[in-house]
Amino acid sequence: MNRNSILVVLLVVFGGVAMRNILRYLEIKTRNASVGDRRTLAADEIYDQSLSEQGVSKESFIKAWNRVGELLDIDSGLLRVDDKLDELLGVPKWIGTSGFTGVDDLIAEAETHLKATSMPAPKSVATLRDIIVILAR
Repeated sequence: MNRNSILVVLLVVFGGVAMRNILRYLEIKTRNASVGDRRTLAADEIYDQSLSEQGVSKESFIKAWNRVGELLDIDSGLLRVDDKLDELLGVPKWIGTSGFTGVDDLIAEAETHLKATSMPAPKSVATLRDIIVILAR
């Protein structure tokens, strides 16, 4: 390879990394802005209000709930179980984010959990409630 070819390859690689980081930053910023005016709730409070009667233990819920917040890069106390995954995406769908957003990470973890536990896949996964029911069992 000549010097110009190496420079072009480096430019493409670094440009791709920079674009991914910019989109990830915009995703987190947009997601945080969309839930920023909410009152922060403790995981216990969210569980008692939303999932205590769904066959999910409080301990499992809290572990899964905190993991969701971690994967989405957001304080889990600002999330609600009825939040829709497509609204939490944080970037417009037309950008073609598949594979590198927090929501993609969350869905991948849920799929891994389903395989590891041999649980049947739900018909649809549209909200955080759906994800929590998978991760907490």
